[in-house]
Formats: sequence, C-alpha cells, structure tokens
Amino acid sequence: MIKKLFFLFLIFTLNLNSSEIKKFFNPRTIIVDEISQLSSNKKKEIEKVRYKSDVEYIFIDGKKFNFSKTFELNGENNLKIKIYKFKIKVAEFISNGEDATFNRIFKDEKKRSEENLNLRIFTKRLDLPIKTFELINILKGTIFTPFESAKILPFKNNILKIKEDGITFFVNDQMQINKVSIDDGRYAIVEYFDFREIKGLSYKVPFKISLKTNKFKMFIKHKKVVIKN
Repeated sequence: MIKKLFFLFLIFTLNLNSSEIKKFFNPRTIIVDEISQLSSNKKKEIEKVRYKSDVEYIFIDGKKFNFSKTFELNGENNLKIKIYKFKIKVAEFISNGEDATFNRIFKDEKKRSEENLNLRIFTKRLDLPIKTFELINILKGTIFTPFESAKILPFKNNILKIKEDGITFFVNDQMQINKVSIDDGRYAIVEYFDFREIKGLSYKVPFKISLKTNKFKMFIKHKKVVIKN
C-alpha cells in the first residue's frame, strides 16, 4: 500500500499542477499519514535493541580514533553506550531522556541534563547538540520529527523528501530512510547503507551509518544486532 501511494504521489506531482491535485485528492496528507504510521510501527517493533559495533571518528585536523561500542536502546529515551578499546571497557554513557552521565576510567564523571546535552560530553572534538531521542532514532534509522507541517517533495531517482523544522528525511521506494539532513541551527548529514533483514523485524536494518558535520565524521558499522524481548 505504501509503495503505491508513493508512486501515485510522484506521478501526480510531476504531471498535474497544484490546483488539479487539490481537486483530485491531497497526496501530501495521505503520504504523511502513511509514513508517520509506518515510522510509529517501526519504533514499536524495535523498541529494545542491542548493537555491537565498530565506530571510527575522523576530525578536521586528520586525526582518527577507532573504538568498539555496544549500544543498548530501551524505549524512546533510554540509551546506554559501552565503549571498548582493545576489548577493555574504557567508558560508559547512560541517558534516561532527562539526565545523562559519562564515566571514563581514571577520569571524573561528567553529567548533563537533556536540555544541554551535546556530543562534547564524550570529547570536546565532538561538537553537536543532540537530544537522546534523536540519537536513538538516528541509530534506528527512523524519523524523529513530528509531521504537523511536513513538506513533501519528489527528488531524483525515486526518492521522497520529507522536510520539517530544518530536518529533511530522504526516503527511497523501499520506504527506507537513506539520508537525513539536519540544518536547524545545527549542521549534520546522516547516511544509511547496507540494509539487512533481522529475525523478528518486518523491515531491514541499516548496518552502516555515517554522520558528518563541519568538524568531524563518525562512521558506525554494526557487527551484530539483537532484538530484545
């Protein structure tokens, strides 16, 4: 159903002017409602998940750092990240959507509230203000803005653009988000690759994620994805 609506939208947008579209039906409303429902279903399906991943950071001065990480997602706002170097846990990040703490070996504990949470909590090089629920949904590959006034635009190669509040989601004809552009006072580009089937899920999960800003790049490669009951 969602694919048919997607292509109907493209056909009518490309071939009819706005007044004719309004006379026939409102594809924007249909597409927004369908994608919103699909996104909601995905979030429920993958509410609790554990990723075992390799993560690489590249900074504007050319320095690179590599870690192994375990991401544990429990619901919309609960996130735990365990960070390993040479198979030794060197740090742990925990957020419940209100408060976040970051513990490193031989270092003082860092605490932040959700209102001033920034990836700088990990290191001053990672300057990107972000909410816990945004980080969780970026990891999941799901939409994290409301659809109250979303703008729907066709894009090249059968890609649909959904834009609201300075955040644009690029959705392909498989109803997968393959790119997110954040330009709401922040600047970041998130891209998804290598979609794979996971037992117990009705949709494919991206196993490779890149996040790029003006100051750093972060590449996540999942080695294992476990859906928890």
